[in-house]
Order: sequence, then structure tokens, then C-alpha cells
Amino acid sequence: MLKEYSEEITGKISKYFFEELSKYEGEKPILFDDIDSDLLKKILFRFEDQHYSFRQNIYLYKKIDFRNVSFDDVDVEGIDFIEFSGVKIDPQRVFNKDLSYARLCNVEIIGSFNGADVRNTDFTGSKGAKIDPQKVLDMDLSGTKLSDVEIIGSFDGAYIRHTDFTGSTGAKIDPQTVSSSNLYCTKLCDAEIIGSFGNVFISCTDFTGSKGAKINPQEVWLMDLSGTKLSDVEIIGSFDGANISHTDFTGSKGAKIDPQEVYSRSLFGTILCDTEIIGSFNGVNIEGTDFTGSKGALVDLATVEENFYYTNFCDATLVGLSRFCDDKANRTTKLDGSKILKTNSQTELKEKNVEMIKSKIKNILSL
Repeated sequence: MLKEYSEEITGKISKYFFEELSKYEGEKPILFDDIDSDLLKKILFRFEDQHYSFRQNIYLYKKIDFRNVSFDDVDVEGIDFIEFSGVKIDPQRVFNKDLSYARLCNVEIIGSFNGADVRNTDFTGSKGAKIDPQKVLDMDLSGTKLSDVEIIGSFDGAYIRHTDFTGSTGAKIDPQTVSSSNLYCTKLCDAEIIGSFGNVFISCTDFTGSKGAKINPQEVWLMDLSGTKLSDVEIIGSFDGANISHTDFTGSKGAKIDPQEVYSRSLFGTILCDTEIIGSFNGVNIEGTDFTGSKGALVDLATVEENFYYTNFCDATLVGLSRFCDDKANRTTKLDGSKILKTNSQTELKEKNVEMIKSKIKNILSL
């Protein structure tokens, strides 16, 4: 029969235990299979208010093999399990079913997440996690990293702002039916899109590695694509009136942009790779714009707005270079890979715009 110890005595035993453990410098975690599992749990964790909590600095626990230690009623909120060994967790049995902000690398999941709090939980490197978004606490997966998780339900009504689907399996998302139609800052890699983006908030969303996304910029919420990474997205509408500041078009398909028509005539911080430019840059903000991999950009530096700090003109055709020579921004501006026209004549420049105008008319006629 296991001898019962008071918390005071157990605390003293625990202090000695961790003092000795701190002296261990071996690489292999120690399995304390000669200590009763219930007693070992009390040594490792402090029991108070009907739950257990970690007694010592987390780094000491990395020296322990937890194969014979139960995490039932243990407070694991915010615990980083990376480099832990032998940990098995039943989400139904941890304290308050709360795994929020925990990093579950090297943890084996042995139960369901029904009613469990998984907000901002990082599943990367975990094993056995299967999640039905309909059954987690409040259907809230905000900020959750779902790598190594199998999705076994729909996201209808679920919160997935800041959620990262990279490395997950089985995720199928209808943007129309997620909570508030809000995908703000969501990383959709490895997710399949099965609906439209009409009135959906996609600012700062990352589509890289997703499947099936087709976007009409005219239909998204407030026509706001600022900060969005559009790799693997098919564009099926114009950007007239759309906010594309800090938008990254690399890997997208079908994007045709008239700089005169975008919101505030601003391409501030925009990465234009894989876009076709069908208008002029007169009065346009191109500070921090990257033209690398774009097509059709003809830029008169004498007419663009203000400065062009940190602008990369690779693959753009430039005129009005005298302004560049006078502008203090030139130390942060890249001209490598650009084509420089040796003319400042507005007449000649307008002639160079003929093909651009024809392309724009052709584009309008095809709508």
C-alpha cells in the first residue's frame, strides 16, 4: 500500500529530487519506473485547487522519460513540451480540458478534443491528434497551428483567424460559412477551398500551398487584399478600387493591374511578381514596390508620387532617370534588371504607352 505524504513532505522530497536531477548531464531521459507512478506524479507536480501544476523550471523536466506519468488533472496551458519524452495526453482529462497556448511537439494524443480549448495551441511534431472543429470549445481555433493534425469535421461557424493549416490533412474550408466570414491572417497551406470569397475578410491571409482558391477582388470585404499572399490563387476580376498595399502576387495567376485604378493609387510595399501591368504609374505611390517578375511595367520616375525608397525596379522599364540621380532615396533603390530608356520626352513616352493602352482595351473587351 502506497504511503500517503502531505504536500509539505512531498514538496521536500520534490526539492531533493530536482536537485539531484539537475546534476544529470546525460542525453537519454531517465525513466523512473522504480517509483510508484502516483508518488512520482506528486513529486513532479504540485497539487492545489484540485489540479496539478509544474513545480520547477521546464528545462528540468526534459531530463525525464514520462512514459509512466499521467497528465490527468495537470495544468498544461502554455506548456512547451518540445524535447520532452514519452508524454501522452488525453485532452479530456487535463485540467479544464485546456491546451491553449501549449506547444505539443513530441506529445502523443490519446483522446478526443471535444470541449477542449485549443486556441493558439501548436500541434507541430505531435502524434495522433484528430480534431473536429465543430466540437472544440466555442468552435475556436484562433491562432492554432494545425501541423500534424487530421481534420475530421467542417469549419462551419468556426473561428480560424490567425490559424495555420500548414502540415494538416483533411481541411476543407468554405469561406462563406466560417465565423464572420473572417480569414484574417490565416495560413491556408494544405487546405482545400470549397467556396467563394464574396464579402470575406482576407487581409493578410496567406494562400500559399492552398488548393482551389479563386478570387474576384471586387467581391471581397471592402475590396481589401492588403498584406495578402496570393500564391496559388486564380484572379478572376479587376483590382479597380482594391487595396493591394503590401500584397504579394508571387505564384498567383491572372492578375492584371492598372496602377491608376487601385485604391489611393498606392502600390506601397506591393510585390508584383506574376502580374501584368496595364496602366501608367503617374502619381502612383511605389515606395517599397518590387517589380521583379512582373510584365509590362513602364515607369516615368518624374511622375510617380513622392519617393521610391526600397523600390526594386527589376523587370520594369524606366524613364525620367534624372530624378533618380537627384533623389536621396537612390541608395535604397534597386535598378538591377530594369530596362532604362534614354529619353525624358513625354511625346516618346506616350508612344511607348501604345502597347499598354491596347492591352488594357483588349482586357476590358474580354470581361
